[in-house]
Amino acid sequence: METVSHNGRIVYSQEDQKLQMDEDLPRLTLSTPPEKADSGNRVMIQLKTPLRLKFQNRHATKLPFHILTRAMLRRVSTILKSYNGSEPPLDYRGLTQRAEVVRTVDSTLHWNNLKRYSNRQKQKTPLDGMMGTITYEGALGEFWPLIEFCEKTNVGAKTAFGLGEITVVKLN
Repeated sequence: METVSHNGRIVYSQEDQKLQMDEDLPRLTLSTPPEKADSGNRVMIQLKTPLRLKFQNRHATKLPFHILTRAMLRRVSTILKSYNGSEPPLDYRGLTQRAEVVRTVDSTLHWNNLKRYSNRQKQKTPLDGMMGTITYEGALGEFWPLIEFCEKTNVGAKTAFGLGEITVVKLN
């Protein structure tokens, strides 16, 4: 890697070893949900790279919407607290409770085994997780800010390795 570019502008070069932060780089913010939550929305989420999540101290191998919502809330909270200095004003408990009624209507998720060699640990370490597509249906309006945020930042464990990359398609 010699340089990293964004929209044709070099933001990092190996020669300088400095991050060039210009004003025109996008700021990461959490948008405001619509005032009226939709009741019949569908969204298809494609897991482009393995998604690693834990729920109740176990790796999740299925992805009900409430588990994805919990992971998205953790990601949003961690990033905004680190970069904005405070927790976002979200109803964590209410969002996770309302996420439990969002239905999975289609899923092609499968487990993808992937490993990398860690020079520090001198052994192979897992980078496996769920991949494929999943479609949800329900009152998704208030969840759109979380979904859009995580589409930009990835979600789940090991995002620094590129895991948890998602693409979102709003179906209606």
